[in-house]
Amino acid sequence: MKRFLFLLLTFSLVVCVAGCGGSGEKAEETAQKAAGDLETAAEEAAAEVQEAVEEIAGEEMIVEVGCGHCIYHMDGLEACAPAAVVGQDTLLLTGVEIDAHAIGLCTAPKKATVTGQVKEGELVISRIDFVK
Repeated sequence: MKRFLFLLLTFSLVVCVAGCGGSGEKAEETAQKAAGDLETAAEEAAAEVQEAVEEIAGEEMIVEVGCGHCIYHMDGLEACAPAAVVGQDTLLLTGVEIDAHAIGLCTAPKKATVTGQVKEGELVISRIDFVK
């Protein structure tokens, strides 16, 4: 993003210099090059934003969700916390606040559709919908 702003400022300066008495052809050529550089920077910035959005959103998957302490007996947990079974791993759920007691995760696991991804041993989610 900084690169995009730098190129925008550079383009503005080139246009000003071109209009303020520089050689007509050379100024036009320089302005066209700056415009091309600006377009390339804008495309790169858009690609970076799209990549960041995809990284945050993650993928949709169906998982079993239960209390990491009461149901899955996860090491290191001394209190109730939501967890999910992903493949062969049981991972803590983060990203969305879930009250394990209020929705009954301490008595039995439930199936849920989540949008998220595994990061550093946790399932970081942006959305969860329990299957009824």
